Amino acid sequence: MPVRGTNGTYSSITTAPFNIQFSNKNDVMKLRGHSHYAKVVLEYETLGEVGFPVFEETISDIQTYLKEITKKPFINATNEDVAKEIAHKMEMFKGQSFDNWGGDYKLKRIFIYAMGVPDEVGIDRPISHSSGFAIYRVDLY
Repeated sequence: MPVRGTNGTYSSITTAPFNIQFSNKNDVMKLRGHSHYAKVVLEYETLGEVGFPVFEETISDIQTYLKEITKKPFINATNEDVAKEIAHKMEMFKGQSFDNWGGDYKLKRIFIYAMGVPDEVGIDRPISHSSGFAIYRVDLY
């Protein structure tokens, strides 16, 4: 049987959504410390016949780790910086249960759907968060 993902095709498994909360202080845009509700979507490229193992325990490992890495505020960080930091940490992450299932996969991209809480975030002038989601995408090479 031919291996998926060859002969010019791309195959992936997307796991979503993971609910998180993160806070950051954005000095570049002169925004005080503030918080966001966000949904995280992870796309794992399938490199062999079996890709990322989507089971209760693997998803639980991811959710637990995401909560851990977003527990502390991101200082002097834009939302883009936060998205990149989360993506790079997730790229290195391997949950305890992942080896139980095998698979040949690589985290390829992450989407963070971020929504700020309804507050004023400006330091020099009054600025409020928008009422919708901003989607931050990070591709990993």
